[in-house]
Amino acid sequence: MKKFFLLFIFLSGTLISQEKLFQDVLTREVGIKTLVFHDSQRERLLITEIYHPNHTTSQGKSTKDLFDRNLAAKEIPFLEGKDKLPLILFSHGYKGDRFTLSWLQETLASYGYITASVDHFSSTWYLQDPEEAMKRWERPLDIQFVLTSLLNDPLFGPHIDSERIGFIGYNLGGLTGIWLAGGVANLYRKPNLYDNASFELDEGTTDLMLSEIDFNKGKENFKDPRIKAEVLFSPVYGFAFDKEGLSTIQIPILIIAGDQDPADPKENAIHFAKWIPKANLSLLQGVNTALFVNERIRLKDKNIPENFRNLHREIVKKIIQFLSAALPSETVQKIPQLENTLP
Repeated sequence: MKKFFLLFIFLSGTLISQEKLFQDVLTREVGIKTLVFHDSQRERLLITEIYHPNHTTSQGKSTKDLFDRNLAAKEIPFLEGKDKLPLILFSHGYKGDRFTLSWLQETLASYGYITASVDHFSSTWYLQDPEEAMKRWERPLDIQFVLTSLLNDPLFGPHIDSERIGFIGYNLGGLTGIWLAGGVANLYRKPNLYDNASFELDEGTTDLMLSEIDFNKGKENFKDPRIKAEVLFSPVYGFAFDKEGLSTIQIPILIIAGDQDPADPKENAIHFAKWIPKANLSLLQGVNTALFVNERIRLKDKNIPENFRNLHREIVKKIIQFLSAALPSETVQKIPQLENTLP
């Protein structure tokens, strides 16, 4: 039986003002709310961080640093009115958490999106169970459960445009997205415990654990037709998907990857972009996946190029342009406003 732990949620109570954060993206104030969903059927607690537009007039901290996180207001009023807003779901990578891409969540919320990022149970830096984490197929089920829960939520449900739901995933979150888009991992396999270089293995994995897991479940279809568009940062597990398993994906997908990361090799992104009919690949030269994550400390250790701030801005611009086309909505700020705020 799984044990549920009392989890400490580290959140900042500071506010951002209506001045543009780092002077080129945020144009509205943003609120943040933490929800915990209990999937009783799978015995999983799914902590979810919600960023949303709001109508507060509070003044607070501003920054020019894209990676300062949680500058949003905690537990403040949601947008008034009856507007239906697009929802973007987020999935973190290996030993990440729901804050891995919070800089992007906050940015998108400032443009009029509701964003929701989930802690995948037993697959975070603070709660890691290798046997559970190895069951990668539980990840799309987490996202599906959170999506259903949000649509039924009395606060957020009435404000979500169910026809405009997107997904953004990083690393293993990219694999999650491929599954949700309808990709079938026909070549999914049991990992080799004695391949020390294998990224398929979680720390602490044993032969007994592997023998008790049915890895054929990874070959099942996890498509969720409610998701209409995706952005994938450095997706992995390209080996598990052949042409047949990817060619049935019919939603638009933007794939963003660096070309200098042995842990998340660019070949995965190239492979997915080649066989997914509506995929668009943006391969960034001279960078690795540390560019995408939230923690500034990592940036100092990963040989990030000197122009990384400009790369961040270009990534934001590209994503907003993609989502505006794939999930067009009158409630989201338009591209010209973004163009005018870029230095």
